[in-house]
Amino acid sequence: MIIPMHQLLIPEISIAEKLIRTLAVYVFLLAGLRLAGKRELGQLNPFDLVVLLVLSNTVQNAIIGPDNSLGGGVIGATALLIINWVVVRFLYSHPGLEKIVEGESDCPNEVTAPGTSHSICQAAREDEDQ
Repeated sequence: MIIPMHQLLIPEISIAEKLIRTLAVYVFLLAGLRLAGKRELGQLNPFDLVVLLVLSNTVQNAIIGPDNSLGGGVIGATALLIINWVVVRFLYSHPGLEKIVEGESDCPNEVTAPGTSHSICQAAREDEDQ
């Protein structure tokens, strides 16, 4: 079965709709993950990872819509990367807003304890648990 190139590369929905969908999902996920309170990847437990994987599969259709073309997927992925790049650069130049969006770390100065692979905060937490 031969697939015509125009069906493979040309998105079935407009590029503007694809960009709007991608931006809306990005903002929703950013707010949702912020409200969930997870600040760092190290704070995720296996259940959180499963939720993230299922969540990504769930919102995939919201981004791509009825479009299954290669071009549409590339546009959606590129839009996500660009949106994230812009947000990171904007937050970097606005530290006050960055604290609101990203939250503050439990251990703002991650310093490795001498002679260990654990950070000072991890070592202190382990001492508290014992």
